[in-house]
Amino acid sequence: MEWNEISNSEFARSAFSQDNYIRVIWSGFFGDGVRSRKCIIHSIEDWRSVIENAFLPRYKDGRCWEDPIARNFTLLEYSLDVHPDVKSKANERLSRQANEINLTSVYHPTLDKRLIVDGVHRAIGLQLKINKNEQIPEVRLMECYGTNVAQMFEADFGHLIE
Repeated sequence: MEWNEISNSEFARSAFSQDNYIRVIWSGFFGDGVRSRKCIIHSIEDWRSVIENAFLPRYKDGRCWEDPIARNFTLLEYSLDVHPDVKSKANERLSRQANEINLTSVYHPTLDKRLIVDGVHRAIGLQLKINKNEQIPEVRLMECYGTNVAQMFEADFGHLIE
């Protein structure tokens, strides 16, 4: 899998677009040293190495981002016991965008932690397929990364810093 650098303005255009709009709380500003990149996930192996253990803006024990002791689910954890309503919504979102699957994430390289910030339901739908040993289509992943992403996405990413 190959990462290609993109401009932060290209990331921002996607993040504010109708199709890939980031709905989690974020500053909208890029901190010092934050860069952007994209890649195509071609296989289940690529998925497992990059996305399967990424964190979601979903919290364990019914907590929310405002709770100081909230802990995020990883995508894999969440997919193993997903509520039927969420499963239905995930499959519907996945089938609606079957031709081009896009996800957006942020990555903190020092902590080695990734947070999915757009396409959560699509990611859940894809993980559910993988859990059943089904093939997945190619996925375009756009991501900003750097040590200041935690400040950009403080409400959700803040729970990943320990």
